[in-house]
Amino acid sequence: MRRALLCSGFVVALATSLLADSNLRIEDVGLDGYWGKPAVMRLVVRNPSAQEQSIHLRVAATSGETNTVTSDFRLNGGEERRLELPVLIPPQKTTITADASAGGSVFGHDSHEGSLGQDTLIVMMCGSENARKAAQSQIEFSGNLQERAQKNRDLKFVTVDDARDDWWAYSAGSAIVLARPLTTFTAAQRDALEGYLRSGGRLVLLESEIGDAGFLSAYRQAPAPATGERVGLGTLFRVSGLDANTLGDVFSGHNLPASLNQVDDPWGNAGRTDLLPLRFAATFTFPRLRWMLLWLAAYILIIGIVNFAVLRRLRRLDYGWISVCALALVFAAGFYFSSASSRPREFRLDNLATYYLDGRSPLASADYNLRLSAPSRREVRFSINDPAVFPYSNLGNNILD
Repeated sequence: MRRALLCSGFVVALATSLLADSNLRIEDVGLDGYWGKPAVMRLVVRNPSAQEQSIHLRVAATSGETNTVTSDFRLNGGEERRLELPVLIPPQKTTITADASAGGSVFGHDSHEGSLGQDTLIVMMCGSENARKAAQSQIEFSGNLQERAQKNRDLKFVTVDDARDDWWAYSAGSAIVLARPLTTFTAAQRDALEGYLRSGGRLVLLESEIGDAGFLSAYRQAPAPATGERVGLGTLFRVSGLDANTLGDVFSGHNLPASLNQVDDPWGNAGRTDLLPLRFAATFTFPRLRWMLLWLAAYILIIGIVNFAVLRRLRRLDYGWISVCALALVFAAGFYFSSASSRPREFRLDNLATYYLDGRSPLASADYNLRLSAPSRREVRFSINDPAVFPYSNLGNNILD
């Protein structure tokens, strides 16, 4: 009887575990397994209840540090939904755990462990397999022998058939080659491609294949420049079509270093934007080496010469042990207060926003930089009530809502 009860309990526990796993599943991490800033993660969530519920989804990525993303949404009874979330993870081996709960009770759990590829990725979005092969062949075999060898070694190609709704889902790609009719894209998917471009990506349009003159029309009026057209932080390349056999020019010659991510900022914006925190945000002033050397020299001069000269004149050399200690305390206090005079006195949050736009479109790409200045060491939690994505952070434990 006891054995039967134990077996029944084990079966019930196993069935509960399998049911929980069926309610939440991690489908994919990264863009086809490649790392980006941020990395995209696909999950499938199912509401196990027959009633509509508010679902709280929590995803934590741990690799020495822990980055957490949360999302809240509602699902109808028995509804299943596929979600894409941005996750700040390092490219090395990372453990990702996902939990779905309703009313404070966890009903789904899944985990993933592994590392993502860091190769220079070219995203191919073509209308057919023949078009993909032709486009990839033109890219691989363009340029001189040295450039071909370099591309064969450093470039990786991935085919994306299901267009994404968010621009950051393409962040792993160094470039997107678009040779598919845009009529197959939704409005959100078209906006995602433009967002990727404006955020610093390289978008290559094969105009005869996309069949849409309205997409980015403001930048497609004049003849296509060989070095591409600047759009926000990114670069737009236009090729008349696969039949022209000029796609390879985008990935050879003077265009090749940027294609291989060997040029971080081809338009020269980084040097200017790095100056913004120095001018507008809270700054920290630390003692310079020259100042410390002068302070130390003054200390040695007063302690070693002035102090004993005065005591000798007063015929009180026996007071030296008192005067040396007192002067040391005075110098230490002066050093501390002069160094701490410019430190933060209160918690301060600086929000610096940089917008990149041009005269051809009212749209702009935005770069938001948050920096917290603290007067003491404390644990701080950022809660951002906005669909914002931060591609980098230097905090030890990051929690984004």
